[in-house]
Amino acid sequence: MSTVEHFFANLLAATSLTNLKNLGIALFLALVVGVGAIIYYFYTKSLRPKHNNPGSNERTSSRRSFLAGVFVLALAGVVAQFLLPLLELLRKGTVVTGEISSGQEIPPKIANVAEMPPDSQVSFVMRRNPDGSPGQHPAILIHLPEDKVALAGKEFVAYSAVCTHLGCIVGYRSEEDVLFCPCHAGYFDPTNGKVISGPPKKPLREIKLRIEENGDIYAEGWA
Repeated sequence: MSTVEHFFANLLAATSLTNLKNLGIALFLALVVGVGAIIYYFYTKSLRPKHNNPGSNERTSSRRSFLAGVFVLALAGVVAQFLLPLLELLRKGTVVTGEISSGQEIPPKIANVAEMPPDSQVSFVMRRNPDGSPGQHPAILIHLPEDKVALAGKEFVAYSAVCTHLGCIVGYRSEEDVLFCPCHAGYFDPTNGKVISGPPKKPLREIKLRIEENGDIYAEGWA
């Protein structure tokens, strides 16, 4: 597979991963560009000189150039706000393409208890999305510190690593005891996945875990 084909395969996987949220973003951006273009056209048309005055023409041209620059910068800011989460998701390299066969439905082993000291994390992939469809869904396993174990009622917790705001990948900040989304500063409680602050409105989806006698940790499915 070429680099271009691989990029577009990852792009399609990321769109599926975020449950087509980016389709809504694309439509919104198209609306912003369309409305902005119409406003810019009629506004610049109103600034066109009504007579042949070189001094007036030069001032009008400068004004149009300034307004065009402001418009482009504003539009670039809007585009960046909505595209950064998708680019961040692709940059992380957590999107895995390919079909899921029936022989791969065995719950994946994530780690062993001995490999995870308190206040540590491990990233892994769920072979099904929260809606039950086949996929490669980024997830995170956390061994909670002692002061958080009592709150959660368990030592190990696992959640979807896809932020519920715009689909960026969250990570565990052990020094702050939070799950953090770097794209738009969303904070989640590691003991229950609920939102602490920031733009997200929904909690992270929890994952059911099974710990064997030998300490192996498995992801059994979505809670």
